[in-house]
Amino acid sequence: MPESILSGRNFRPITGILLIIAAAINMYAWAFVEPVRLVWDRIDPAVFFALNGTLTEPGAWQTLWAVGNNISTDILMGSIVAFLFYRYAARDGGIYAMERLCTFLVLGTLVFTAKYCMRFLSDGKRPSASAELEPAVFLSQHVDWLKVKDMSNDSFPSDHGTLLILATFTLWFYAGKRTGLIMAAVAVVFCLPRLFSGAHWFTDMAVGSLSVAMIVSALAYCTPVHKLILDAYLAIFDRPLFTRLLPYIGLGKRV
Repeated sequence: MPESILSGRNFRPITGILLIIAAAINMYAWAFVEPVRLVWDRIDPAVFFALNGTLTEPGAWQTLWAVGNNISTDILMGSIVAFLFYRYAARDGGIYAMERLCTFLVLGTLVFTAKYCMRFLSDGKRPSASAELEPAVFLSQHVDWLKVKDMSNDSFPSDHGTLLILATFTLWFYAGKRTGLIMAAVAVVFCLPRLFSGAHWFTDMAVGSLSVAMIVSALAYCTPVHKLILDAYLAIFDRPLFTRLLPYIGLGKRV
C-alpha cells in the first residue's frame, strides 16, 4: 500500500548537506578559483562554437533550432512536465491523486523562490554567448518569420535551466528514479536550444542553474519545508469542490 507524502521522512540531513556543499563548491570554484575558472572559460566558447557553428547554412536545421527558441517550444516543455506529474498522480489507482497533483504546485513555488534567489547571483552584467563571441549566427535574422530568443543582456543564471533542473529534482524525489531520469532527458533536450542559439553560456546552466536548483532542493526536500508547502495547497484544493473533478481527467472513478 503506497504511503502519503505527508507521512514520509521529514529530514534527510546528509543528502541536504551534500547538495549544499556541492552547489557551493561548484559556484565558488567557477567564480574564484583561477585554474577552475580558466577551464570553464575554455569550455564555454568551445560549446558555443561547436553548436552555433552548425547553423550557418539556411534550411531545416536552422528552422528546427529557431522553433526550439520560440515560446511554442516553451509551452510544449511545460506540457510535458505537467504530463509527467499527471502520470505520477495516476499511479496506484489515483489513491493520492490530489496530493500528487499538488506537488506540481510545490515545484511552481520552488521555481518562484529560485527566481527570487537568482537576483542575488546576477549583477546584470553577463551578456549571453551570442552577444560576446564572434562569429555568431543569430537565428532571429535568418528565421525572421518567427520570434526567436537568441541573445540576452543578463544570461546568468538561466531561468530556463533552473526550472528544468528543479523539475528533475522534484520528480526524482516524489515519483522516483525512473521518472526523474525521464525528466532529466527532457531537461537536456529543452536546454539545448538556448545553447545552440547562444542565448546562454554552458556555465549559465551547469554552474548557475544547477547550483541554485541544488540549494533550493536541499532546503525544500531534505527538510519538512516541502510538506508545509504541500499541506498549504491541500488545504485549498483537497475539498469536494475540486476532488469531484478528478474523475473527469482520468483520476479515480465517478461517484
